[in-house]
Amino acid sequence: MNVSFIVGERPFRLRVKGRWLRGSVGTLAARVLAAHGGGLRVEDCCLRLDGAPVAPDAAADGALRDACVVEVYRARVVVATLLTGDFGPIFELWHARFSRATDGRCALAVCCLDAAAERVARDVAARAGRPVRVLGAADGFRPAADRRDLWTQRLAFVARLVAEEAAGGGRDVVHSDCDAFWLGDARALVDGGAAPARFSVDHGLGRGAKPFALCCGFFRLRASAASLALLAAWREATDRVGDDQVAVNALYDRDDRNFDLAPYERVQRCNCHHATTANPLVWHPWLDATVDDKVYVWGAVLARLDAGDAGLLRAFYGAKPDVALTRAALDGLLAAGA
Repeated sequence: MNVSFIVGERPFRLRVKGRWLRGSVGTLAARVLAAHGGGLRVEDCCLRLDGAPVAPDAAADGALRDACVVEVYRARVVVATLLTGDFGPIFELWHARFSRATDGRCALAVCCLDAAAERVARDVAARAGRPVRVLGAADGFRPAADRRDLWTQRLAFVARLVAEEAAGGGRDVVHSDCDAFWLGDARALVDGGAAPARFSVDHGLGRGAKPFALCCGFFRLRASAASLALLAAWREATDRVGDDQVAVNALYDRDDRNFDLAPYERVQRCNCHHATTANPLVWHPWLDATVDDKVYVWGAVLARLDAGDAGLLRAFYGAKPDVALTRAALDGLLAAGA
């Protein structure tokens, strides 16, 4: 039978027959990694067969079928997110999906800018039975004085994690806003290229010849000196312009060799009217509303997305910005059976 293995979004076709069918899925994955995995080992990876987790020791002849697809991606990463106490209910929505999509090899670090955020992060993780590393006041983080200070603290937090991993841990650091919801295991997006940084994109914010903008809501940094140098330049630019997203896009426009772009089909914004055909791994919506309204709207949408329904998401992509994600628009779409 023909089996496609995808390693870091690179497809490899393997003809499986004879004694290979009497082995395990993990044995076949190890064969592919030995040739194309860049040093990755099966024991450090997650395996997904046609979108569903599969154990490395699953018998190949029982699990595989002709034309099936096995994704192989690194399991050991550090996921970082920033939290303020008022966003606690949104963090609960996010963490429920993050913890369901990942396993214990995926570490979580939360930068808490106030005492309420520290309580929420610990309580939510404890209820889910997942460990969490909380960095807060004892680590030098504090309530943000303004937006510039918020972004500067976020970059300092990410830089601390990258420096720790570069000094010995070796794990990639994935930053995810707590409103960038993991509908699936977003670790599959980590291995996408050789550049130190990999960013999600927003097609609604492009300027000039570049029809998109790098989005700081979801990005990955390698545990490397190159990533630390990029972070230093990014922080300096943020101090100058006051906005980390404006700053990183200026760095990209100057020299894009430090950046890879995550496929939009797998990390989607909902306010950009960019065509979509399937639910993504990460859904990063935007809504200018109160936290209560965000929880109401996003909670209802996420419940539908959890069930595999892409119709509602497609409806939002076709809506006008001023009605795309409001309670009234959502209730109308639900009533119409979208």
